[in-house]
Amino acid sequence: MFPTAKNEILPVSSTIDAIKDNLIFGTGFGAFRDVFPVYRDSDCAGIFGVWDRAHNFFLEGWLGLGLPFVAALAIGYLVLIGVFIRGIRVRHKFRYIPVMGLAVLILASLHSIVDFSLQIPGVGVYFAAIMAATVTVSLERGRE
Repeated sequence: MFPTAKNEILPVSSTIDAIKDNLIFGTGFGAFRDVFPVYRDSDCAGIFGVWDRAHNFFLEGWLGLGLPFVAALAIGYLVLIGVFIRGIRVRHKFRYIPVMGLAVLILASLHSIVDFSLQIPGVGVYFAAIMAATVTVSLERGRE
């Protein structure tokens, strides 16, 4: 049987309910598997479903760390976007690299809203490597 639209929304609303109860300090990373079953609706994947990650990187981060995650996320995004905008304005020869970094940041963020891709080590390391390389080129002050 295929899931209905109602069942697809339930994990997100259940995660939001868990966040509301642990808003400020969160539950700690790695505790999602222990915390989520309390909030999960029984119609969602039956009684045998095992949920070890939220299908939303941002919601799981907020549930894990609470408001400090939101603050760190906002600061990190502002810094990265600022660096890429600076790179687009200043760079002449390799201007496409900061554009690529900004595009990868946007693409990974949009995908992380509906999936836990950044929590998969291979994807997270690849994303970090791309961010490191594009930020380095964007901040380079050498000859252009």
